Amino acid sequence: MGRREEMRESFIERKKGELQDKPSEDPSSRQMAAQEAAGKCSGLRVIWLSKVRCSVDRAVALVNELSSKQHLEERLKDLDSRCARLESVPVAQNDAVHAQTDEALSCRS
Repeated sequence: MGRREEMRESFIERKKGELQDKPSEDPSSRQMAAQEAAGKCSGLRVIWLSKVRCSVDRAVALVNELSSKQHLEERLKDLDSRCARLESVPVAQNDAVHAQTDEALSCRS
């Protein structure tokens, strides 16, 4: 045998010895380790989902706030345009409308 073969045989024998010295794991300990790992993954998934839900809730609140602001801005523009129309009516015409309204109200009574 050459030096290389001796080293190879020595290595194989050493590894066989290590494998024999190592106690065999029972399947239940493997199963427990797998369940523990799955529990950690599940916990991380729950944390991640709660963060996602929190982000979604925040996004929904922002959208609602923006749509509310848009509604208020549209209402304000509508009121501004109404005011502008009322301001553009000549005072004489406005007085005539008031007179007609007063006349119509007096006829009712």
